[in-house]
Amino acid sequence: MNKQIRKQVIIDEIHQWKESGLLPEHYCNYLLTLYTQGDYEAVNEKQHLPSRRFKIIMLIPILLFLPILLLVIYFTEMSFVLQMVLCIIFLAINVIIFLKLSHHIVFAHVTLLMGAITILFISYEMVNHYVNVTNKLLLLRVVLLINCLLWLGIGKKMKLMYFTIASLVGIGLIFISFFYFGTI
Repeated sequence: MNKQIRKQVIIDEIHQWKESGLLPEHYCNYLLTLYTQGDYEAVNEKQHLPSRRFKIIMLIPILLFLPILLLVIYFTEMSFVLQMVLCIIFLAINVIIFLKLSHHIVFAHVTLLMGAITILFISYEMVNHYVNVTNKLLLLRVVLLINCLLWLGIGKKMKLMYFTIASLVGIGLIFISFFYFGTI
């Protein structure tokens, strides 16, 4: 393998590191400038990134889908199965967008929030639909506690303070409701 091919392989690897977020962008820019002997310009790289308009166009459906989903489910006469199918489709769309565009911080945060709200909504609706009246409040608290623990895990793993705070506040409110309102 000659020197030029090895150099191009290294440059391609640095581009992949930059796209995947393996290294911070400024480190990758430095390495690219080093390996291209000053010929690399960060301006050329920005052409590969989605434009601001594209980001806004992608964010609008994500932000509007949850309110539309809630309106359709609560204000129309749809079967429970169809409601859950819509929720699962929305959750799948969130996961796909998160996996594809998670290197863009705005998309990552918005899709995580929408996914967490959707999972909370699905679990609440499942308890409401499948549990009889006598055990509903207790099981609803348990399901909410599980959701809060999931948020805590996401907050700790991804170092997202707002997930951690929301989970701790939720857990605190659940325990307060146990002591204040009792188990029934």
